[in-house]
Amino acid sequence: QFPRTTQVLFLDELLVDDAVLDRLWDGLDLDRPDVSVRPEEAVNQSRTDPPELSDDLLGTLREYFEASDRALSALLGRALPWRS
Repeated sequence: QFPRTTQVLFLDELLVDDAVLDRLWDGLDLDRPDVSVRPEEAVNQSRTDPPELSDDLLGTLREYFEASDRALSALLGRALPWRS
């Protein structure tokens, strides 16, 4: 069981809803930084496209991580974004 102060967020949640980040700052009891000026270009982005994964490899990875993904989803009480 996680301590009640633990927050697990997924990048997709942060990108879609600014209120998620506000709740994170509040939960950590921190002042919000000034993010009114955001970079125009991605920071820390790869210079190449991600590799293409074969259907066989994707199936192998999904099968390998199935039990741990299920356990994490149950622990968090919500679906994992990469499983939807």
